[in-house]
Amino acid sequence: MFEAVVSEPMKMVDVMRPEYKNLRVLVADDDRNVVNLLCRLLRELGFGTIESVDNGLSAAQKLEEAGFDLVIADWVMAPMSGIELIERLRADARWTNLPFIMVTGKNDRHGVETAKTAGVSGYLLKPFRIADLQKQVEYALQSASAPASELRI
Repeated sequence: MFEAVVSEPMKMVDVMRPEYKNLRVLVADDDRNVVNLLCRLLRELGFGTIESVDNGLSAAQKLEEAGFDLVIADWVMAPMSGIELIERLRADARWTNLPFIMVTGKNDRHGVETAKTAGVSGYLLKPFRIADLQKQVEYALQSASAPASELRI
């Protein structure tokens, strides 16, 4: 016998942050579904300008063309990965304190340590929810200049 289970509808939580309205976000990911999800969630958080590219090299070029307040990048991309992108950014004085969130499925100690050493401001594990993204965005924006040892996952 088949039994249907009906759950209560999810209650939407108001996550809009008015202080994010004038901030510019650059999303770098080669998976269009992840890009679409991140852009939708970032809009729900209240970000006014969100641009996307499909790899780290394009992200570096985009950063040269326009200023951004936050970068969210996937770890595994070609021709330049997210880890190569953060290393390149942290080597340039213009982007030493640019908030940078690494998006990845790497949920191991070595991956976290590699990201911390490279200088990420946040670490977002796939799969993620809007609450996960919101927490990492808040940490990244508040502590972009904090030591990497304070990275929270």
